[in-house]
Order: sequence, then C-alpha cells, then structure tokens
Amino acid sequence: MRGDGFLMLATVAFTSVAAGSAVSLLMRPLPRLRRRIERYTVRYRSGTSLLDRHRADSAAQVVGAVFGRPLVAVAQRIRRSVDREREERLALELRRSGLFPGASAEQRVLEYRVRLTGSVAGGALLAALMAVLLSTTAATALALAAVGGIAGGSRWRGRVGRAVESRRLRMRLELVTVNQLLALRVRSGAGVASALREMVQRGHGDVLGELREVLALHQAGVPLAEALRRAARATAEPQASRTYSVLATAEERGADLATALLAIGEDLRVARRESVRQVSTRRRFMMLIPIVLFLAPVMILFVATPLPFVVLGGR
Repeated sequence: MRGDGFLMLATVAFTSVAAGSAVSLLMRPLPRLRRRIERYTVRYRSGTSLLDRHRADSAAQVVGAVFGRPLVAVAQRIRRSVDREREERLALELRRSGLFPGASAEQRVLEYRVRLTGSVAGGALLAALMAVLLSTTAATALALAAVGGIAGGSRWRGRVGRAVESRRLRMRLELVTVNQLLALRVRSGAGVASALREMVQRGHGDVLGELREVLALHQAGVPLAEALRRAARATAEPQASRTYSVLATAEERGADLATALLAIGEDLRVARRESVRQVSTRRRFMMLIPIVLFLAPVMILFVATPLPFVVLGGR
C-alpha cells in the first residue's frame, strides 16, 4: 500500500513536469519585467545587473538554507580524503575556468565540491525515481542510481572544462587590444606599473581581471615581476602567459616592451585568421553531407528510372 502511494506520487510529479515542459515549448512565454528595466539598472564591471545579483543571491540563500550544511559536510569529507597535489591542481583548474569569482582558492574548491556532490545526489535520485516508475528490481534500481550519479558528476566536470576553453577564447580575443594599448602607453613614456594601472582602471575583461590581481599582489608587497610570473604560471591562455612574462622581463631589465607586445598581437591575429579559415573549411564540408546523402540518391533515381524503357525499347 505504501509502495503504491509512493508510485502514485512519483507519477504525478513526473506528469506535472512533463506537462509544464510541453506547455513551455508550445506556448511562448511573455517577456519578463527584467528585460524591460534592465537598461535602467546599475551594472557591475563583470556585466551583471543589480537585479540579477539579487536574484542569484536569493536563490543561493534558499538552496543553502535547505541543503547547505549536509553538502558542505560531505564536501569537506571528500576534501580530507584527497591528497594535496590533486587539491592544488583542482584549485588551479577552477581559477582558470573563472567560476566562483571573488572567492579564495580554498573557497573555490569547497564550492565546487558542494555543487558536484549535489549534482551526483540529484542524478542518482532522479535515476532511482525512474527505476521505481519502471518497476525494476532492486539490483537494476541500484545500477540506474549509480549511472545517474556518474552522469550528474560528469555534468559539473564538463562544465569546468567548457568554462576553461571559453575563457581561453575570450582572453585570446582580448589580448590583441590589450597588447596594443599597453604598447601605446609604453611608447608614450609610461612604466609597466603605471600602464597596467591605467588599463585596469579604464577597462574590464578576463585579461584585465588577471592584471588586476597582479596589481593587488604588488600593492600587498610582492614585487611586480614576481606577481606577473605567478600570473603567467596560473593563466589558462599560453599567449597571456607569454605577455605576462614579457612584462615581467621589461620590469626587471628594461627590454623593448612595445615591440614584443605588438609581435604577440600579430601572432594572435595570424592564429585567429587560421582558426577562422579552418572553421569555414569544416563548415563547407558539412554542407556537402546533406547533398551527398539525400539529393544525390534522388538524382540517381530520376536518371536511372527511364533506363529500362530505353534499353528494352518501351516493352
């Protein structure tokens, strides 16, 4: 009796979710109030408005109040079970991804562990509910729960990898402009520290975010060359690492910084043109696949259909 009630409850829940998804796909929702007032809201340098920040904070507070302590406890237990090298490698990967901005390395790792644990638990629970609906055996239900947990965990791991690649692409696009402006300021007589400070104050982006961290370390007492070399070791983009190394060398030895920065920008433009050329070639090849698979057989049928009448003389 209790099993029938649980099955009925799960059926109602899945039916409600399916009906809501079908309605949202068939009927276009009305425009939200956020889009109408977004232009009037104050934006942070990261590009998020006050309304988005308040909504994200409210959702995080609700989720944290309900599931926060158990997930944090599990994440800390997982953290104690892994070795230090893996922890540092994960912290570096999360820093390169740009996820959880403003958090320290330990907080970033803990946030990732909490979300990974929640995703694994959610995937396992969803798979277990599907197994109950399908009336499977206990062994099959456990296997489905394990598969669901693995799928939920791979979701966050894949998200970190995609975030690293996306941030690397953005940095590659930003570096051309950043290097040109830095070369212009250096040619006008500014030093490395003053040029970086002026760039950071007037702009925003992933590259300038890393340069902002460099200046924060420098203000905390770290030499500017050492702070730039730390950023070169931690960044996700090789050309950004090359830029930071050039800046560190110019700060220590007074090298020709403008020429080196312009050379890096030229290499980035050449690599960008080559990447666009490869993508365009791949897309042209993909456009030929429907022609070969669908149009070519139809044309062959049209050509081959009258051949028996021609060969047999209309018999």
